[in-house]
Amino acid sequence: MLIEPRAKIVHMTTVHRATDTRIFHRECRSLSEKGYEVVLIVPCRESGAEEGVRIRPVPLPANRLERMSRTVWKVFRAALEEGGDVYHFHDPELIPAALLLKLLGRRVVADVHEDVPGDIMSKFWVPVWVRRPLAFLVFLLQKLLALSVDAVITATPVIARAFPSEKTTAIRNYPILEEWPELETENYDERSPRVAYVGKIEETRGNREMVQAIGQLSGPKELSLALAGDFSPREFEDSLSSLTGWKRVEKLGFLDRPSVGRLLGRSRMGLILLHPGPNHMDAEPNKLYEYMAAGLPVIASNFPAWRKLVEGLDCGLVVDPLDALEIAEAIATLLEDPQRAEAMGRRGRQAVLDRFNWGVEREKLFNLYAELLD
Repeated sequence: MLIEPRAKIVHMTTVHRATDTRIFHRECRSLSEKGYEVVLIVPCRESGAEEGVRIRPVPLPANRLERMSRTVWKVFRAALEEGGDVYHFHDPELIPAALLLKLLGRRVVADVHEDVPGDIMSKFWVPVWVRRPLAFLVFLLQKLLALSVDAVITATPVIARAFPSEKTTAIRNYPILEEWPELETENYDERSPRVAYVGKIEETRGNREMVQAIGQLSGPKELSLALAGDFSPREFEDSLSSLTGWKRVEKLGFLDRPSVGRLLGRSRMGLILLHPGPNHMDAEPNKLYEYMAAGLPVIASNFPAWRKLVEGLDCGLVVDPLDALEIAEAIATLLEDPQRAEAMGRRGRQAVLDRFNWGVEREKLFNLYAELLD
């Protein structure tokens, strides 16, 4: 009896970690569970296999310029050596590699995580005078890419508008329910008054205002702001450490998935305070839904789409992310009324169980691959 070989899916990234939540935990793991052979090519130190996904490392770049040049070439060469049936790439700097793969007759899927031209306009490391022409160049490259690749996946429906509807699928970063069982923790009103933030720590994500806000509160000495993530740039930590509120900060560094769950199970609320910007106003951040999945009330930026979600579900409060005093007042409101805060958290979790979960989204991923490989 002949056994039909499994189709091989090669995921490619130069920017993200090997354990990135969208790439590895959602897409690669799901495709492996579906029966595909899945390889993830990524800059990291060690090869291996984890949860059915084979990690193929390329050398870590020394700096951003090397990542956008030599590392791209190394990822491309490794991808060719793998001989995949589909190549699924995740970073705009890999667009040239994707176009070369198409010229060689390969099937290619572009996974667009964010509004890249809009994001360039707020990148601190891109000189201001370069941002607009660079954003326009990327816009043109995306148009060429859309005409060339076999399919486009976007992280939100808003991003999808920039690509041809007939070949574009929005697959959102909703929580994987298995990662968020009912958290076994002490009763909500008995938890330490801890306010949690999980994600990259940088200026445009509202971390300065969070530290300023926690410094304006006169709550108990146990009151704290837990920051879980890496600072970007690293010097940003020095800037925050000079603020009054820094003495209440728990600096936790990057946490793996189980550790994030434990942190949120010991916290009273989750903060998601992106600054207004082209790439933020219609974003659907992982952590917003993960706070909800963990049963935490959220304090979120008052963008129209976020206001509609948070106030519509009554699962938290929305504030001006640039106003530290308003953020402090929202934190105080939830700390002073734990019954209301706990009820908000329960409503958010129920919405994730009912609607906002990866089980719904992965079926779109499976359908897309079935069409590509038919």
